[in-house]
Amino acid sequence: MTTGRKALVLGIAAAWVLAAPVMAAEPIEFAVAAQPLGTALTEIASAAGLEVMFPADAVAGRRAPAINGRRTLADVLDQLLAGTGLTATIENGTIVVREDGEIVVTGTRIRGAAIASPLISISGADMRAAGHTTLTDVAAALPQNFGGGQTPGLGFLVPQSSGENIGSGTALNLRGLGQDATLTLLNGRRLSFGGNRQAIDISAIPVAAVERLEIVADGASALYGSDAVAGVANVILKRDYDGVTTSARFGASTDGGNAQQQYGLVAGTRWTTGGVIATYDYGHQSAVLWRQRSYTAETNDGLTLYPELEHHSLVASGHQALGSDITLGLDALYNWRRDRRTYAVSESPAVPRYTVPGHVESLTIAPSLTVGAGRWSLAAAATYGFDRTHYGTDMIAAGVATPTLRACYCNTAWSAEVNADGPLFRLPAGDARLALGAGYRVNDFHAYRTVGPAQDVDVSQDAYYAFGEFSLPLVAPEQGLGLVHRLTLNAAVRYEKYPGIDSVATPRFGIVYAPTPDLDLKASWGRSFKAPTLWQQYSGQIVDLRPASTAGGTGLPASATVLSVFGGNPGLKPERASTWSVSAALHPEALPGTSIEISGFGIDYDERIVTPITQYARALSDPVFAEFIVENPSAADIAAAFADREFINRAGADYDPANVVAVIWNANVNAAWQKVRGVDVAARQRFDLGADTVLVLSGSATWMRSRQKISQTQPEMRLAGTVFNPPKFRARGGASLAAGAFDLSAFVNHIAGVDQTRIVPAERLHGMTTLDLSLLYRPAGGGLLGGLEFSLSAMNAFNAKPDTFPPVLILDAPYDSTNYSALGRVVSFGISKSW
Repeated sequence: MTTGRKALVLGIAAAWVLAAPVMAAEPIEFAVAAQPLGTALTEIASAAGLEVMFPADAVAGRRAPAINGRRTLADVLDQLLAGTGLTATIENGTIVVREDGEIVVTGTRIRGAAIASPLISISGADMRAAGHTTLTDVAAALPQNFGGGQTPGLGFLVPQSSGENIGSGTALNLRGLGQDATLTLLNGRRLSFGGNRQAIDISAIPVAAVERLEIVADGASALYGSDAVAGVANVILKRDYDGVTTSARFGASTDGGNAQQQYGLVAGTRWTTGGVIATYDYGHQSAVLWRQRSYTAETNDGLTLYPELEHHSLVASGHQALGSDITLGLDALYNWRRDRRTYAVSESPAVPRYTVPGHVESLTIAPSLTVGAGRWSLAAAATYGFDRTHYGTDMIAAGVATPTLRACYCNTAWSAEVNADGPLFRLPAGDARLALGAGYRVNDFHAYRTVGPAQDVDVSQDAYYAFGEFSLPLVAPEQGLGLVHRLTLNAAVRYEKYPGIDSVATPRFGIVYAPTPDLDLKASWGRSFKAPTLWQQYSGQIVDLRPASTAGGTGLPASATVLSVFGGNPGLKPERASTWSVSAALHPEALPGTSIEISGFGIDYDERIVTPITQYARALSDPVFAEFIVENPSAADIAAAFADREFINRAGADYDPANVVAVIWNANVNAAWQKVRGVDVAARQRFDLGADTVLVLSGSATWMRSRQKISQTQPEMRLAGTVFNPPKFRARGGASLAAGAFDLSAFVNHIAGVDQTRIVPAERLHGMTTLDLSLLYRPAGGGLLGGLEFSLSAMNAFNAKPDTFPPVLILDAPYDSTNYSALGRVVSFGISKSW
């Protein structure tokens, strides 16, 4: 990082630390009729000369009393929001109404704008009530997320296109389009990539620090840039906390392994003009071994099904107001994780076994400055981060460990952005609003080995971008226009330049139409893109020599060989996609607490980066791969294969160009198209049963179909519903009951079966249905009992097991580890104390 870049980041951080402010309020004349809460908030903000932001689903179905006379704004907001569970603050000229402490902003850059795409929101309280203690748990339960990508329990022989387990982190992988096609943010900021696949590790963030996780499972490149083809996820940290909470949790799988211990500390304080919160989390869980599961005990000698994990995570977040119009903020995240797994290549005790140790260290620092300029808000933000994923292999023979590989995927990232949003002009339905911004981003990637085959990839990629978003309200409820209760149009465009790769402009359009207060109809269409990753461009460029028989060659001399080209391709172009969604959200005022949303979505993905030969053992025998094969190569063809590539001889004999019968080009190329269609359903019903008792029924489900075609000569392949790809159907539903000192929840999860297509004919693998149970108990009283909370949970309470298939090798897990888990029933007990 250059001196100038460091000065930008550290200068804003220092300003935040040194700040000290004052705020004031005066009485205002109000004349507001009794009406829906959302409309009342808008009128009150207008009377105070302020903007207002609030989550539409939280105010839907609520009514506000009449407000008249000269009163302070604070008093009026207290009266309006009493008993709603909502809170309000005034920030940079805007009244910000929050539910569970945070306003919903993911999916738009304009404060208070309607979002034309469906939004998934999971609060920290919902996570705790469901018994989820890590964001890994949360991701695994999300129907729209695919368990491939970056996942700790992934098997060794899962195809690279479906994921990897280096570093044992957890990355969101919406719709199964790849962990590098889901953009994950922390408080709206990009993080450093982890490993080699451009993944963002959410497991590094303690649940205790999370206010909520918001997900827009719709293309969002026009708003957020590259990587947002499948959607964007925003981990929002708790903004304020007052006090100290300590916690401990212990658990284990009842079939053996996965012994867990977790300890946490949350501390924070608030003052009139700001606040700070810090969380620390330590956890350790033992491995799940082959001998601890009946379905692997006899077939997978030496295999680790789930790695041993240990981590230390620290998150800090603070904000400080400077007067009424300036706010400084700082978010910081540090994580250290160690993982370890083993495998064998033979059941014979005379054959060495292998241990795969690794550790990850990551850091993010994100300062920000927000300034209110009348009804406009201006912001400047910077982010610096790194992720160092160290991994290796030890050969264990006769009790002696010999390192055979030591390597690192080391990523560094920094960025700076300025943006602004505010009203342009007034319409009868409200203000037309605009957001503008520009920024610069750099990602550095260093992949090297200190033990093992030589590797030293040290490259960098920068990007310049500018964006604009426009929101146009055409009809508002107070206009009383019959069948048009509300109508809003929005549009966005983003221009991004990747020097040496390409320049991309991506538009997005949306509409929100509410014929009545009870129903919102939404639609969006846009273009998205994903720049090629540095690994896809510059990973080890290799030409290897193999017997022709390994590539499907028949009728050839035993000495026949092939040259196979693998690895990166610096000439790759961005992947591009068209995305759309349509949805209907029902929230009837006559049934407060009821919401149902049904949405359809589509993704048409072009120029996907792939290794084009999907089944290497059929490369020479299957005509669909012919365009990537050069048969009877000339001297020039062979020279082209060797150009600037590392040569590896796997033929078992000396290289002789006269024996080379073909050159197989299997390096990364922009070749594939992929089409995804599907439907999401989400429903929630809240019942206030009186006497401090609330029952919430909720559920969500997704059905999808996806297909891929790598080239014009290759057939169309079905993805969803096949092994190591997302299932066609996933669902989760259940009930949460808060009754006095007790919170109880029960959720059923269902992952449909998939077809095992690696064999002919294909076999059907049965799906997996699990039941999760959780209990929280907070004893009444003060003294030592005050602030205590006890938790008890049983995940997969009936101990459902994955359907199996015969492993190809003993290090091949005999089940689809991208979709189904080997953890089995996990029982845990926790205790926390607030001081």
